[in-house]
Amino acid sequence: MNERNPLTLASLAVAALPHARIVGLRPPQYVTEDLEVTGVVDEEGNQYVVVAPRSSAAGASLEAQYALLMSLSHLHEKRELIVEVPVPVAMGRTRRNGDVMVQQKMSGVSMSDADLSNAALGASVGRAVASLHGVHPRNLDNAGMPVYSAAQIRARHRATVKSAQETGLLPRRLSMRWNRMLDDDELWEFRPCTVHGDMEAESFLIVGNVVMGMRDFSRAHVGDPAEDFAWALAGAEDAFFTRMLDSYLLAAPEGAGRLEDRAQLITELNLAKWLLSGQAAEDQEIISEATQMLRDLADQLDDSLDFESFTPVAGQPLEDDEDKVPGVPILRVVAEGDPADSAETMTEFTAEPSGVETSVETPAQESSDIPAVLPEPAQRPEPEATTEPAEPKKSAAQPDRKVNPDRVETDVLPTLPPQ
Repeated sequence: MNERNPLTLASLAVAALPHARIVGLRPPQYVTEDLEVTGVVDEEGNQYVVVAPRSSAAGASLEAQYALLMSLSHLHEKRELIVEVPVPVAMGRTRRNGDVMVQQKMSGVSMSDADLSNAALGASVGRAVASLHGVHPRNLDNAGMPVYSAAQIRARHRATVKSAQETGLLPRRLSMRWNRMLDDDELWEFRPCTVHGDMEAESFLIVGNVVMGMRDFSRAHVGDPAEDFAWALAGAEDAFFTRMLDSYLLAAPEGAGRLEDRAQLITELNLAKWLLSGQAAEDQEIISEATQMLRDLADQLDDSLDFESFTPVAGQPLEDDEDKVPGVPILRVVAEGDPADSAETMTEFTAEPSGVETSVETPAQESSDIPAVLPEPAQRPEPEATTEPAEPKKSAAQPDRKVNPDRVETDVLPTLPPQ
């Protein structure tokens, strides 16, 4: 879709504000997947932000936001919400996509990805998110937000995993990991709350190390508080995320449960949603890149699985295991409580030849010539040096394409009706 230039957006403000004489353009000026935004100023120095939809669906969402923003702005005036939100001052109509909203300009400048290493700012972000999550949904009854229960959210994630499995491109390790998390009842014990639903760095307006405002509420709903942490877990420095989470937990109402674990799952599932969006659009480039990123993620998790819930049992070496060390038994790791021969829950790996104690019983040997201590395995030859620089490995959580998997639509998935 062709983008409208800022002057065209300014003309929409003139139509929506007939008593104000618009004389110039001001920041912010940006375009998102759903919206086109520009700032304007009138002859008296009052500054406004014009928000225009890029599709009919975005236009309908913008109209629905009006009631939500009015409710949140009233809560801010009563100091029940510590950050500013956009205050609508007028609504207009466009021939192309419906409503256009004119808002009062908020204080501060847009936070950027470069700020995601600032731990002090992370603490302020955590307090701001906690304030939003503390808004009881009953205070927003007139906003018409979608409402999802913990059970519905869990079921939607299951649908994502199932759809990803059906592509045949999902690594088995990820399938097992995700299903294990979805089967963990304790993980899904949380109280749904008011969430932003589409949070990223640009959602915040800051002055120094303090968050002043929050914007872009087009996907706000009642749901899992972990949704508003997935973006930071995926893209922020560890110190930023840690301070954000700690400040949030100090200020937020109880009921978040194992928020960080669910945020991690959401971050990983965003890659699966990106893969599904590529298949729906028949975009082979997205499919290939999403597939590779899922493989990279599976490789990164290779050494970080939690083996405390697994029970090792003796087994026979695999005939096709090219990486096994001669003379060292293969262990089959089976999820505790599952049948040892289950192909769906069993992972096979080679035991370390030394430095690892196991309680695996070795079958009795017929020959007494076998030494009591296993021989040291032959050292693998070091790979030859290459003069070509190694290609940097992509992060599984941050694609380098213009498509942001954290913002992928989920229309390709089954959608549960709100309660």
